Amino acid sequence: AAPAPAADGDEAPHKGFAMIDGFVSPIAKPFSPPGEKLTKKLLQLVNEGAKANGLLMGIKAVRKAAQKGTRGLCVLAANVAPLDVISHLPGVLEDNGVHYIYVPTRSELGLACMKMRNMTAVMVRREALPEEAAHTFDKVQKVVKVMWNGDKRLFPP
Repeated sequence: AAPAPAADGDEAPHKGFAMIDGFVSPIAKPFSPPGEKLTKKLLQLVNEGAKANGLLMGIKAVRKAAQKGTRGLCVLAANVAPLDVISHLPGVLEDNGVHYIYVPTRSELGLACMKMRNMTAVMVRREALPEEAAHTFDKVQKVVKVMWNGDKRLFPP
């Protein structure tokens, strides 16, 4: 049976695109909700990494770094649409033992990177951070490990 045509003015949004505010990808786990202390710490950590040139920005750069064995914390945007753009990245990160977490929006992630463009994926490398930021990195990474504690196949102790 064919679906009924939409009435005038009731056109359905394009499949795969976020048309509403507050869109969160269904694969965004672990997710740090907006306004949470963890989200603020993550974005602050990304900002410190940008100041110290310790960031790898973009899906391609993050994927390559993970495959080469670079250690760090990957911060992904949860409002990426279409989902196919980023759906492969969690698997690549898990296979290579890189911790990751989702933040609410690409725009917040871009601003934390001190860029005028939205960012989808960023990897913060601990060795490139100043001492105080490295301490924050360790705390955040510990929280991410606790968030993943329910799934034993990911990130063994």
